[in-house]
Amino acid sequence: NDAIPAVAALTTAMKRFSKSVIVVGDPPPQSRQPVDCLLSQHATMRTCTSKADKVQLHGDLQISAAARKHGIGFIDTTGWFCARPSPKKFIYLCPLVINGTITRRDLGHITQTYSLELAAPFRAAFRRALFGG
Repeated sequence: NDAIPAVAALTTAMKRFSKSVIVVGDPPPQSRQPVDCLLSQHATMRTCTSKADKVQLHGDLQISAAARKHGIGFIDTTGWFCARPSPKKFIYLCPLVINGTITRRDLGHITQTYSLELAAPFRAAFRRALFGG
């Protein structure tokens, strides 16, 4: 994954200008446009749930490890968008609707409504990454 060295270089360079640097992981992308999926005939949670791409999941693990190695914080957002149905398999399922809220407005962006629901978990994760614990 070409992004890993680039993120590592950028975050390490940023340490020269800031006391604390925190990388926020990308949630796995959806495979279908939310509007197309949710408005399709016979839409269900199953039909509107994507399987997370292993390349991105491994990329986030590598970026997280590199961040820790260099004293940089990392916020893993995967659990806010996906669930791991089996601890025995490295598979994450990412539904478009969580607790009645549509999570994505398109393939790469979350909805404003869901972002507001994530404010408290994000704040807590940011504080943990900034202050430890």
